[in-house]
Amino acid sequence: MPTILAVMSEDCRNTLEKELDSNLSNLLSKSLKVVGWTAFDDYAYLKSTFSAEKRHPLLVKLGINPGSEIVFHATQNVYIENNPNFLNYERRVTEAVFRIANDLGINLVVKPHPKEEKTHLVLELQKNWPIDMVTFI
Repeated sequence: MPTILAVMSEDCRNTLEKELDSNLSNLLSKSLKVVGWTAFDDYAYLKSTFSAEKRHPLLVKLGINPGSEIVFHATQNVYIENNPNFLNYERRVTEAVFRIANDLGINLVVKPHPKEEKTHLVLELQKNWPIDMVTFI
């Protein structure tokens, strides 16, 4: 048995308890530690090393005025099997981000999820908001 079982969130504990025999899940739950999403651990470092000197040429390359305010939104409008509400929730979040950026007059930079193809949602959002305010990367 592991001394520590590292998991991303408390949802993992619920899954463990639901899918394993109660004796085993009780034993493993005692060693369970929520550590978060380790895939994102480098982001703090990347942010600290991203200087104004690096920002300016990147924005110019994307066709965005470097002096303008920008909101970055990474979408996740991907269907998850056996969870029909997931896409609806993510879709509402994405639509709200577009609406708020539009209302505030802020440029929006959107990075679709790698599994998210040029979906109807992306095409629909491009039609509903001024394209000069939205940049897809």
